[in-house]
Amino acid sequence: MKKKYIVIILAVIIIGFFGYKKFSNKAVSSEVFQVQTYQVSRGDIQTSITGNGNIESSILKELKSKNAASIEAIYAKVGEKVNKDDIIVKLKSENNNSSNIVDRRFEIDKSQRDLDKLKKKIDLLTLKSPYSGIITKLYVEKGEEVGQGKAIVRIVNKEYLRLTVPFGKHVVDKMTVGMKGKIYLPTYMQTIAAEVVDINKDPNSTSSGAITCNVTLETKNIGALTENTKARGTVLLNGAEITSADVGTLKWKVNRDVKVETSGEISQINIKEGQRVNKGDIIAKLTNADLSDQINMNERRISNERRKLGELSKNDKSAINSPITGTIVAMNVVSGENITVGQTLGKVADLESFGIKMNVDESDVLKVKEGQKAIIKVAALKDVQYEGIVDSVSYEGKVNNGTAEYIVSLKLTKNENMNMLRLGMSANAEIILQSKKGVLLVPKQYVKKDEKGYYVMVQKNGDKSEKVYVKVGLVDNDKSEIISNLKEGDILVNE
Repeated sequence: MKKKYIVIILAVIIIGFFGYKKFSNKAVSSEVFQVQTYQVSRGDIQTSITGNGNIESSILKELKSKNAASIEAIYAKVGEKVNKDDIIVKLKSENNNSSNIVDRRFEIDKSQRDLDKLKKKIDLLTLKSPYSGIITKLYVEKGEEVGQGKAIVRIVNKEYLRLTVPFGKHVVDKMTVGMKGKIYLPTYMQTIAAEVVDINKDPNSTSSGAITCNVTLETKNIGALTENTKARGTVLLNGAEITSADVGTLKWKVNRDVKVETSGEISQINIKEGQRVNKGDIIAKLTNADLSDQINMNERRISNERRKLGELSKNDKSAINSPITGTIVAMNVVSGENITVGQTLGKVADLESFGIKMNVDESDVLKVKEGQKAIIKVAALKDVQYEGIVDSVSYEGKVNNGTAEYIVSLKLTKNENMNMLRLGMSANAEIILQSKKGVLLVPKQYVKKDEKGYYVMVQKNGDKSEKVYVKVGLVDNDKSEIISNLKEGDILVNE
């Protein structure tokens, strides 16, 4: 009888265990399984392909010698801009015409230097603030004629003060700009933190015969300090505080007049008294009609002289002319060097016309069309992005491991950062194949496919869902465009 009870008890325990196991598994699975939903919305989508290449000039020409000779002169250096038909290299020759070419080139160079000086004066007609601070005085009015050196405004910056004091020369020789220091104010019995901002190593002699040099310390104005307050400076050098040999007086960091560097008429004033300006802000603009006329006249004269020189040198084999307007990017020879016929002396490129070439797989090449937009990023320029267009697509592919690749040439459109580019820089390009804005989009994982086509599961009447067949448009890495049978706000279920 006892054994019978034991068997019954064991049976109850076993049934209870498996019942609990089954129930707990169901509970766990119901907790783990969560139905994902997504509300259909509108957005932008684009498809693209990417590739790598190197920055190159779309126009690059070689300078080749017309005969064997010795180089007499080189008139342009790497990085210099040149015009079409400019003489870049002059070879030695017994031809009288050759000496005329040299003389004309010398005159053109002189005229160009004069023109460059005039253009620098034009730049000076835009007066920019050399400091940050407050305009405390405006000295001129619009329409006023001013001469070189005339003060336009006074700028004061009271946020920082500077103290210039002497230190022993043997100590100054060990100092560097940026060292920490302090300024002691005897009047206030107070010491404030400072930093070395200038070291003047010109020696001075004291009445006692000591040799000192002036060091300038800068400190932030704590609010109550004014100019001409007596102070003494200390500099922390190798863990020790070195005190100045004498006291000095505090001065505002900036308390100066801003003067014009060329004459003209004030045509525009952008500031007023009491206004704060930052370094580089345009304060005023001037006009100078005479200066503009001189520049125009010199440009016409130089252009005419270049044209005559080009005609003179075309039939002279001793003159190597630039075939394009551009920049000298390579010069492979030096004056006095002997060269051979057809030798490449240098290269000139149009650096206003950059591009890259990238390889595109045969599966994608038919999607690429001339004129499509592209985004170009250069590895060496982290925060700069360039735009471009597809310039050409090659018709002949190069087979690699059984797959053909085609060269696609991209041309960069101009922007203010073109001068940062250098030939040969590595770049990544993205060609925009198609793009749409404001279309219905859903995550790719919500779009399924069966023998009838693409479909999504749309939530209907609470927890129930219904299969809806849709037409799919553009697809990128994450999203699919839905063209039919869905509307904005529909709830999709990912089962």
